[in-house]
Amino acid sequence: MPAQSRPRAGTIAGVATGTLLAVFALSFLPVHPGADTKTHTGVPGRKDGSTPLERQSSARVHAAVQSEAAGVVASDPEMDFAREATAALALRPEQQRAALNAIYFEWGRREPERAVQSALAIAPSGWRSYALESALAGWSHAAPAELAETALAFPDGVERRAALTKAIRAWLASDPERAGAWIVAHAETMELTEAIIRAENR
Repeated sequence: MPAQSRPRAGTIAGVATGTLLAVFALSFLPVHPGADTKTHTGVPGRKDGSTPLERQSSARVHAAVQSEAAGVVASDPEMDFAREATAALALRPEQQRAALNAIYFEWGRREPERAVQSALAIAPSGWRSYALESALAGWSHAAPAELAETALAFPDGVERRAALTKAIRAWLASDPERAGAWIVAHAETMELTEAIIRAENR
């Protein structure tokens, strides 16, 4: 492949930064006359003091970054996920969420074990849980049966439950007959499966 056609590290970081600047103008949209622009001082709403307009703008920024970043990642068959993840962790908080989700979801879809290992290496106080959830989501999307089997070997805890939840939910949706047979054969997953079904039927 010619050198100029290869993506350079930090591609997603660049997308996140560029999209954030493009969407930044949304914060200057006129406030609807009925909107509550007060901070949280006894007024119903978020406890972080943000106004409805600020929350709307933040949601639009995240959606725009998420959409563009996901498109870039999915369309690049040779992306260096490890380097992109490192670059994404250096972004501003409002950019990190969308970038990390796009990177770890696609990484989990293509190289699930490496993606999970990378997510678990992130400091627990940082984006570890979010990156892991994204990696597991990608894995469950690509190979739910494989993730289900692998998850059984996880130590008891939050990660094991998260992996099994994503695997079983995705598997029941894509191949309920095989998923059901597997669940019956693994009695330890019955309680979790029942919880998943109850949540889906609410």
